[in-house]
Amino acid sequence: LSLSAGVALIQFLKAFTPMVVTLFSYILLRKSVSTAIWIALAVACAGTSMTAAGDMSLNMFGLLLAVGSSCTEAIRLVLTQFALQDCRFSLLEGQYFLAPAGAACLLLLSIVFEFPTIMEKGDFIKFHEHPLSFALAGCLGFGVQLLTSSVIKLTSSITVKVLSQLRNALVVLSGVFMFGEVVTGLQLLGYVVSVVGIMRYSLLQGGPSPPVRQQASGATEFKDAEYSQVDKQNQERRESN
Repeated sequence: LSLSAGVALIQFLKAFTPMVVTLFSYILLRKSVSTAIWIALAVACAGTSMTAAGDMSLNMFGLLLAVGSSCTEAIRLVLTQFALQDCRFSLLEGQYFLAPAGAACLLLLSIVFEFPTIMEKGDFIKFHEHPLSFALAGCLGFGVQLLTSSVIKLTSSITVKVLSQLRNALVVLSGVFMFGEVVTGLQLLGYVVSVVGIMRYSLLQGGPSPPVRQQASGATEFKDAEYSQVDKQNQERRESN
């Protein structure tokens, strides 16, 4: 993708992935969000897009790749949410069904685009020279997949992408304030706006349920219990008579 579009433009387009995930969550799972959450996501994505700096070159093929990347990632996250929440798979069950498909796709693409270079340079020997490094990388990758699945299972696929943006913003801001790293004023403003949007999203997602629904539900449960008690008393009277 970086060969067909500028790095800054890729960062700009990827900034809107949370909104793409929200859209596919509605298309595939019919799970809608409130207008307030849409606004919070828009603010967070706009702030992240403001941080893009550098090469903004683009051609049509690069644009198609960027759009396809965002859409396929969104579909993957939404379907993972479907498997873990709607189908009630455990984390290992989810990996059992999802990991083979992902591994097959990666293996196929690596054979097409990377295998010839590896053969030409004789890089296969590196597997033998550094077995522990490759094994550790695989274990860390498996751990990342389990943690990502855990977040999706407990929250949603949208929250995963929002947390990813928050992580990036906090890393950059900590570098600015703790180590004196240099960023432009526009980039700093973008990170601040992004954090504000993410915090607003978190507050909306973690807000309490409407009190009317809770009261109605409580009243219904109370009436159901009352009717059950009355039925039990009537049955006891019949048996005594």
